[in-house]
Amino acid sequence: DSGIYDAMNKGAALADGEYLLYLNSGDLLIHRHVLKRVSKFLVDSTDIVYGDLIVQNQGGRLQRINYPPVLDKAFFLSSAMPHQASFIRRGFLFESGLYSLDYRIISDWAFFFHSICKKKCTYRYAGLPVSYYAAGGVSSRDENLDKMNRETALFFEKNPDLKKEIDGGLVTGTVPFPEVLFEWVRKLRISLTLHVYNIILNLFFIHLKK
Repeated sequence: DSGIYDAMNKGAALADGEYLLYLNSGDLLIHRHVLKRVSKFLVDSTDIVYGDLIVQNQGGRLQRINYPPVLDKAFFLSSAMPHQASFIRRGFLFESGLYSLDYRIISDWAFFFHSICKKKCTYRYAGLPVSYYAAGGVSSRDENLDKMNRETALFFEKNPDLKKEIDGGLVTGTVPFPEVLFEWVRKLRISLTLHVYNIILNLFFIHLKK
């Protein structure tokens, strides 16, 4: 294929379910019951349903990344949607033209940003952890920062209306997305240890069962 997003588009074409969830190498569902728990949010043909991530850095430490229930331009300028914890309605992905192959690294960020802030698609926050994410993928490598910056600039060239709102001061208090992503990955080195997190996780699921 022609890269990560071409492969993801091919996977969407082969799938026959109503919703798509992309797990890359190193990503895992948090437990075997998570799909059943998320399914109650996959109603009313909502375009995108998302939850939280448990992130593991190369040192084995874990941290839960909580996402906001309301997503706006300020969010996307300082963060990114967790595709490992985002369920996309398959029909909506095709209606949107699939993932753009103009980007080699940030196409999922571009898709979510464009879909939510420009197309005003419907979305719902599930409020529960969905997947484990192992840091070290293409978008978290330092050597790819310049390429991510160029692709981000290309995205705004293709979406001048979004860029105009940002340049016009309608979105403030943000910093460029790629730099924030790399700083976020670096901070994982001071997150909870695997042992402590497993204790917390077990307590969390005991609470859910009650």
